[in-house]
Amino acid sequence: RTVIATAAIGMIEGVKVEQSFWGRMMGYGHLRVEGSGVDFVEIPDIADPIAFRAAIETAKSGAPGR
Repeated sequence: RTVIATAAIGMIEGVKVEQSFWGRMMGYGHLRVEGSGVDFVEIPDIADPIAFRAAIETAKSGAPGR
């Protein structure tokens, strides 16, 4: 089963990184992307979630209407 959730960059209101102690030590965690129009999109267990959050923030700053 595949579930695909999308959110326009301009509609993202916040990105929360969640990491356990071992996740911080090993460089993995998951993201919770919150936006208008959707409750949230959760991205489980990815490598370097802090860099991924930074990439989303960078993309948001260049999005039209921001």
